[in-house]
Amino acid sequence: TTTLVDRAGRLSIISGKAPFPVLTALLGSVPRQRMGRSTATTPDMNGDGLPDLWIGSMGTDFGNQGEVGAIDLYSGLGVFLRRIREPSPQSFAAFGTSVAVPGSLDGGVGMDVVAGAPVATVSNKPGIGRVHAFDSATSGLLWSQTGSVAGERFGHSLAGGPDFNK
Repeated sequence: TTTLVDRAGRLSIISGKAPFPVLTALLGSVPRQRMGRSTATTPDMNGDGLPDLWIGSMGTDFGNQGEVGAIDLYSGLGVFLRRIREPSPQSFAAFGTSVAVPGSLDGGVGMDVVAGAPVATVSNKPGIGRVHAFDSATSGLLWSQTGSVAGERFGHSLAGGPDFNK
């Protein structure tokens, strides 16, 4: 018997080979965490020979601030490796709603990670949203971008892709 925590979230890694067994199942642990709202694979970061996975949990609390959000790195075996929080934590900003691994954004060799906080308020503009990019090796902030209009929800979805500007 498993008791699920209210809106904590669940993420399952399922084999692509019949009969499609669940390889790893991860469950959120606190109410409203919404673990697994977004995911992005990245090459092996911990040396176990398996790809790893960034997982967004837009409802993760931080201190006394509710539903700030976070992105967590898990090994392909489901072992927690590390957490990144938004550089300017804000209640209900929903950081981790989106996550992408677009490649190296700083000219390094690693696959950096980008995550959105689409409900963030910036300059008294509610729901303007913002996106942060982090170095894959150190989790250090590389850059941040914000939307321009209240209610824009900049960063609601993200994707990696080709290098558009070389």
